[in-house]
Amino acid sequence: MSTTNESRRRHSSILMPSTNEARCTFVLPTGTLGVAFTSSGDQNEPAVSQVMQNSKMYGKLKPGYKFEYMELPNGEMIQCDSPRELAWFFDETSGIEGRRITCRMSYPDWLLIHVPDGYQHDICLGLSEEGKPVVAYIEPDFPDYHEIRVGMAVEAIVCDNGYELTGCNDVETLEALIDSDNSPDGLTILTRDPSLEFPAEMVEEDPQSTRFTNQVVDSPPTVMEFASW
Repeated sequence: MSTTNESRRRHSSILMPSTNEARCTFVLPTGTLGVAFTSSGDQNEPAVSQVMQNSKMYGKLKPGYKFEYMELPNGEMIQCDSPRELAWFFDETSGIEGRRITCRMSYPDWLLIHVPDGYQHDICLGLSEEGKPVVAYIEPDFPDYHEIRVGMAVEAIVCDNGYELTGCNDVETLEALIDSDNSPDGLTILTRDPSLEFPAEMVEEDPQSTRFTNQVVDSPPTVMEFASW
């Protein structure tokens, strides 16, 4: 992990472009995938919510990716309307070699990033084209590096002493808080899909300590909810 601020400051001025949803295709291994899906969007499309670290798809499929179809070696195309139906098809075809899955590389609606003590300098921020703070760069040795999405908008930073900052668009202020001594046990960053709007009234003050792992959440949690995870 980095030991100085300079590594992050080099990236602070990065202007992150707005990205359209690209697509990716992977060959699936046989057996259990170790990938969890949830419903996403107005049409409740199956979307990746978690990839286990021991999964062969770890670092390939990422939280937020939306399932489009699976293709079997015989050319059969499988489309699913729900995570439950998708899980059933994955199970039914688990012994078939050469299955291929195609996903849209969407962002998850909300993603909580836990920054352990000592890794504060391994994550840096930039500005989107709209002037909003976003995750711009992450050092490869950052814990759960493969789960975190560059380009996610930063909505709140919560220190383990209960202090939280939300709705701030000044990157230097946000980075100074990340670098501060307010969180000897680490801190948490709430990020969102940059196309979503965050209602400020959803965040409430709470004096309790906040410690939890990176995870996708279906709706913006309050700081009260942070403490319960």
